[in-house]
Amino acid sequence: MYFSEKMNMLKWISNFRIVFLLMIPLMLLSSISEAQVTLDPGTTAVRFVYSREIERKNHGWIEEQVFEEWFDGEVPKICHICDNVYRYPVDNGSLVTRGLRSMINRKKLAEILEVREFLMVLVRRVAGEFQSESFRYDLSSEAPFSSKVEQLSEPWF
Repeated sequence: MYFSEKMNMLKWISNFRIVFLLMIPLMLLSSISEAQVTLDPGTTAVRFVYSREIERKNHGWIEEQVFEEWFDGEVPKICHICDNVYRYPVDNGSLVTRGLRSMINRKKLAEILEVREFLMVLVRRVAGEFQSESFRYDLSSEAPFSSKVEQLSEPWF
């Protein structure tokens, strides 16, 4: 009886090793696929949207963290006009749109700012922590083609 228990234990350990060895490449592949994409600051405009509880004094370091993460520290074009309301003529009147979610606005803003892509960053406080939610928009599809949520760490000073 003792010998059979020992054999079962050895089989279990060898099966565990096989499963563990198969998991390592999967973990490496998932970390590679989540690697951060560096955007071109010359062809990407950034729009920051802050919730009410984010004080103005925090905007600077938040923007620096976003620039460091997405643009390797370079400062891209900031889209201050992205929230403007635009009116476009249509057959039976006019169409009023606002923001980056409208493809019509995005194409017009891309023409004005001379960019091909937009990064919209929503910043809010969740459970006392700063959180950013980033959406990447291009000119080919209405919906964002990429999004990312992450915690922002406050500077020590």
